[in-house]
Amino acid sequence: MIIRLITFGVIGSLISFFGLVQCQSAKIKLQKTVPFSVTDSYYQDWMGGQPGNSGTTVQLFVTTNDEIQPDSLYFQNRATYIDIKPTDKETLWVANFRKVVRRDINLTENPRGEYGNPVPEMMNFPFDLNKDEAILRYTKGDKVFYYKIMGIPQKETIFFPSAKPRN
Repeated sequence: MIIRLITFGVIGSLISFFGLVQCQSAKIKLQKTVPFSVTDSYYQDWMGGQPGNSGTTVQLFVTTNDEIQPDSLYFQNRATYIDIKPTDKETLWVANFRKVVRRDINLTENPRGEYGNPVPEMMNFPFDLNKDEAILRYTKGDKVFYYKIMGIPQKETIFFPSAKPRN
């Protein structure tokens, strides 16, 4: 009986150990050196003239070769794709994060009264970042890499005017 308990204890410990090792290896590895240079960066909130029309734009000015392909940017618990805009001196990588307007939901004591409420989306954000940090996901050839950009300054919010009614 004692031998059985010891055997199950050892087997359980081994299973737990290998499970932890496997989870640890699944972590995303951030690059310390990258084949491009971020020469300037900033993020800026913006608000449109209509209710619920707002977001944040992150702009990264980079010098790079054509082998690097930016994919997406993780910033302030959100992720989005990157637009590439070549300029005269360098390349501009732009990530636009639109703020999602939450629809009104119906809360009642009767569960049938809540029928039709949207199901909340749960996103497991893979990074723990400060407000001024972002993770850039990029590819070189067939390989995917991640790079942490720190100290992105915030510019003043832009307020766009509302559109005039068309008559």
